[in-house]
Amino acid sequence: MNIVRLNISIKSNCEVIWGVLTNEKLFAECFTKLSIKCDNWAIDSIIEFYVDNNKNCDKALIKTFETNKCLSYEYYKHNSLNPILVSFKLSNKNNIVNVNLEGSNFINKREYKHTIIAWKTMLNSLKKYTEEINNKKSDDKLAQF
Repeated sequence: MNIVRLNISIKSNCEVIWGVLTNEKLFAECFTKLSIKCDNWAIDSIIEFYVDNNKNCDKALIKTFETNKCLSYEYYKHNSLNPILVSFKLSNKNNIVNVNLEGSNFINKREYKHTIIAWKTMLNSLKKYTEEINNKKSDDKLAQF
């Protein structure tokens, strides 16, 4: 019960999805009520997460950073000392990216259940946003002819 494993297939490429996960502007466009700030995307750097422009922020400590492949971090909710261990793994086959999202170390059943619902919504938003980007790129290429 203490591990959440979700996955989604997206018609895109790893670079586009990685960009949404690690670029402040793209992240905010994709996840309209969330924003991030990170001065240095590297192991042991801090990511700040803001909800609805709230001054309180959740923080994460980056543990793995493999561009276009894997991002993992210890996620600390505001006023919590218990980290949720989060990892995104991307793999691409025939222009379909498989996004695996895993989390563990939830403090209780309520947090576990809330995370499942929130992450399913987040993955669906990621799919919709990145597939729209890919469709726009395809339309732009067709417009060149």
